[in-house]
Amino acid sequence: MKISVSEVDFPKAAKVFYESLFDLVLHLRERFRALGSQQQMFEIALKTVLKNKDNDQALDHYLHLLGEKHKMLGLQQIHMERGRVAFLYSIKEAAPTIGEDDVAELDQIFSKIIEKFGYKPTQSAS
Repeated sequence: MKISVSEVDFPKAAKVFYESLFDLVLHLRERFRALGSQQQMFEIALKTVLKNKDNDQALDHYLHLLGEKHKMLGLQQIHMERGRVAFLYSIKEAAPTIGEDDVAELDQIFSKIIEKFGYKPTQSAS
């Protein structure tokens, strides 16, 4: 993956992600009372993924923890699939100079989170 941390407007990515997610899954909005702190956690997660993109072991461990955390919140496959769409849209908006190969790789990474739920991700959302 060629995308670097410096190419991403992280606050914009977080804002666009949650706007898109709530457009796709209206009832999720009620689960997020402190959206500001949630957006900060999204930024941290995205930075962590990008910083560990070349360290498979660290990335896999982090994705496992992220998947478990979301599973404990009661999210289901449909929520994660919609989140995947919102995630990819937010990346394209917040890092408009990245290539389609990077978007596809980020899609694969998000799919790993879905797999941590025990679900099989649907076809590529990118």
